[in-house]
Amino acid sequence: MAPAPFWAFRRAAVLLLLLPLALAAGCEGRQAGPEAVPRDSHLTFQDIAPDTSAYLEILEVEDRRASRPGDLARLTRATASPHPGIRRAAVRGLGRLERPEVAQGLIALLGDGDPGVQAEAANALAQSVKSGDRGEVSRVRSALAAALAGATPAVGDGPFGAAAPEASALDPSALGALARSLGRLPLHDMEDAQAGAAALLQALEVAEGVDGGASAVHLGHLGHLGVARGALFLHRGMAARRALEAGGSGAGEPPGGEGDAVESLKALRDRLEALSREAPGWTVRLAAAQALRAAGDISPELAWAWLGDEEAEIRREGAAALVGGGGGGARPALVAALADPVEQVRVEAVRSFARLRRASDVCGPLLDAARDSSMHVALVALDALAGTPQAGPCPDAARVLEFLEAEVKALPASGDTGWQGPARALSTLARLDPDQARLLLPVFLTHPHAFVRVHGARAAGILGERDLLELAEDSHANVREAALQAISELPGGVPLPVLHAQLDQDDPMLLRTTARLLEGREATRPREGPSRTEVAEALLVALERATASGAMTSRDARVPLLHQVGAWGGVAEAPRLEPFLRDFDPVVAEEAARILSGWTRSEVTATPQLLPAEPLPGLALLREMEEMTVEVEMVDGGRFSLRLFPFEAPTNAARFVAMAREGTFDGLTLHRVVPNFVVQGGSPGANEYAGHGGHTRDELGLPGHWRGTVGISTRGRDTGDGQIFVNLVSNLRLDHDYTVFAVVEEGMEVVDAIREGDRMASVRVRSP
Repeated sequence: MAPAPFWAFRRAAVLLLLLPLALAAGCEGRQAGPEAVPRDSHLTFQDIAPDTSAYLEILEVEDRRASRPGDLARLTRATASPHPGIRRAAVRGLGRLERPEVAQGLIALLGDGDPGVQAEAANALAQSVKSGDRGEVSRVRSALAAALAGATPAVGDGPFGAAAPEASALDPSALGALARSLGRLPLHDMEDAQAGAAALLQALEVAEGVDGGASAVHLGHLGHLGVARGALFLHRGMAARRALEAGGSGAGEPPGGEGDAVESLKALRDRLEALSREAPGWTVRLAAAQALRAAGDISPELAWAWLGDEEAEIRREGAAALVGGGGGGARPALVAALADPVEQVRVEAVRSFARLRRASDVCGPLLDAARDSSMHVALVALDALAGTPQAGPCPDAARVLEFLEAEVKALPASGDTGWQGPARALSTLARLDPDQARLLLPVFLTHPHAFVRVHGARAAGILGERDLLELAEDSHANVREAALQAISELPGGVPLPVLHAQLDQDDPMLLRTTARLLEGREATRPREGPSRTEVAEALLVALERATASGAMTSRDARVPLLHQVGAWGGVAEAPRLEPFLRDFDPVVAEEAARILSGWTRSEVTATPQLLPAEPLPGLALLREMEEMTVEVEMVDGGRFSLRLFPFEAPTNAARFVAMAREGTFDGLTLHRVVPNFVVQGGSPGANEYAGHGGHTRDELGLPGHWRGTVGISTRGRDTGDGQIFVNLVSNLRLDHDYTVFAVVEEGMEVVDAIREGDRMASVRVRSP
C-alpha cells in the first residue's frame, strides 16, 4: 500500500497551514519507546542476594498459592526478615494470594522502615481485597488514607504475630504506589467513589509538599504519576462513572447525599486536567490523559492541547479524545493529526474521523489514509470506509468503490505478505457494493493462505452467502471456525449436521465455538440429522479426546463441551462422565459434579486429581535470565530483542525461556494485531484458544503495561497459556490484571511493523 505521490505534500501542507501546534509537536516525530519509560519498581538479584534460600522458599510457597498447612506462616515469617529485598518478596507474595484475611498484617507493613517494602505493602493490600466485600475494602482504604496522612501504623505485636519492628511513617518515594492502590480498590457505591477521589486529592497535596530540592522534584513526579494511574482505575469503576455522568448532565445532584462525591470527583478531574497539560514528566501527562479519557467527556480545547504535546503517546490520546460530535470543529485538528509523523497518532485520527457525523467531513481524509505508508493506518482506514451509523455512506461513492475494488484485486496469488489490505478491503466492499464483492469473493475462499480464507469467510457472512457451508469443511480449523461464526448470523443459523461434524476436530477454539453454537439446540433439533443420543456421544468423544492431551489449556474447550454433554445427555451417559469427577482440572471436575448431581438428583462431589507442579526455576537460571536477552527473528528478516524480569515474574520468564530453547515458537504466528493496543501470538493453532500445555500463575506487581512491555495471555486468574503479547502503546488499564515479564530492549520499530499473520522464524536465547 504505497502512499499516493501527492500525500507527502498534502501532509506537509496540512502541518504548515492548518495547525501550527501540530508542527511544533511533531516535527521531531518523538515516539515514547521502551527506553524512555520509567522502570516501575521490580526485584533484582541484588535485592534478594543476602538470603537466597529465603527467597526460593517464598517463591515455592507463592507458586502453590500457600495451599499447604504452614505455608502462610512461612510467608509471614519472611516479612520480618532483616533484609529489605526478602521482605519485599514476601509482602508481594502475600498480595498475590488475593486473600482478604492477610490484609490486617499487610497494614502494619505500611510502617516498614524500607520504602520499597512500603510500596509493596500498599500494592499487596489492594491486591488482597481485589474480590473483597465492602467492609474488607473499607478497612484497607482507611489504612492507606491514614498512612497518606502521616500516621504511623499501629503494629501491636508486629505483622502476623512476628516481632514488632520500629514503625515508620510513609516514605515519599512510596507515595506513588500507595496512590495507585487507593485508586484501584473496588467500588461498591458512591461513598466509596467519594472516599477514593478525596484520598487521591490528598495524595496530590502530599506530592506537592515534599521538600528537598532536586529529589523533591523526582518524588513529586512519582506521587503525581501514582495519583494519575490510581485515578485511571477509579474512573473505570462503575460507581465513579455514574457520579461523573450525574455531575455533568445538568440534572442536579444525585439523590441520597451523593453531591459530595460528585464534587470530589470534579475536583480530582480539574487537577488531572492540569497535570495532563503541565506536568514536566510525559508519563504523568499520559497517565492523567488516560484517566480523563476513562472518565469521558473530554472538551475539544483539552484534546487540542494534547494534540500539541511533544510526546506522541499524548498526541495519540488527543486524537482519540477529539471525537468531534459537532462535525466541523474537530475536522482541522484531525486533519493535522492525520499528518502526524508517528503512525499511532494517525491511527487514532482515522478512528475519530470515522465517528464524525457528516459523511462529507469523513470520506476524503479516510480515502487518503487508506493509502498511508503505514499498514496499520491504512487497514484502520479501510475498515472505517464502510461508514458508521452516524456518518452513513460516503457521498463520493464511486471514487471509494473504485479504490476498494482495485485494492481487493491486488490480492497476491500466494505468499505470507501483501494480503492484509485486500482482505480488509473485501469486507468493506461487501458492505458498500455487495454485487461487486460477490464477483471477487471466490478467489479469497480458495486462497492457499488460511488467514485469507478466514477473512473471505467473514466477508461471505456479510454478504449472506450460504456457500460458507463448504468452508465449514476446510482443512484449517480457523477457517472452519470463522465460517461457523458467519453462518450463525444468517437466518436459520448453522445446520445441526454441520455442527455435529465439527466435533471430530481437535482445535480448542473450533470445539469451543461449536459447543457454544449447540446451546439450546437440543430443544429445537429437527427430525432429520443426528439424534440427540448421537450428538451427546460425539460431544463425549470430543471431550475425552481433548482430555487425553493432559493440558490445562484444554479447559477453554472442555468446559463448554462438558456443559453441552449435560444438555444433550442424560443418566445413560453418567458412567462416561463419572471419571471427570477426578479430572486434573478442578473447574472441569466441579462442572462434571454439577451435571451428575442434576441427572441423578443427588449430591455428587468432585475429587480432582491435580497434575504435578512444574519445577520452579533455580537460582542459577534466575540469575542467568537477568543477564540474558531473547532475540526474536521474523520470517521477513526483522529482529527485536527482549530483556526479562526474572525476579518479578520468575515462573513466566522461565517458561518462556524454556519454550524458546526448545524451539517451540519457531514458525509460529502473530495472529492478533490490534493497532494501538497489542501484538499477540505464539499459539500453536494461530488463535486465541490454542495454548501450550499447563497454565502458569499470575505474577502481578508494580511493573506497568507501558509501551514495549511484554505480557502473558490469560483468560482468568492463573491461566497463562504460553502466548505472549507486546504492548504497542502504554496500556495502563491492563496493570494489575496481566503479568509483565519482559520489555522490548531493541527493535520496537520491528514490532510496530508486524502485521496479522506474520510469523516468527526463530526465538533464541542469548546469554552473556
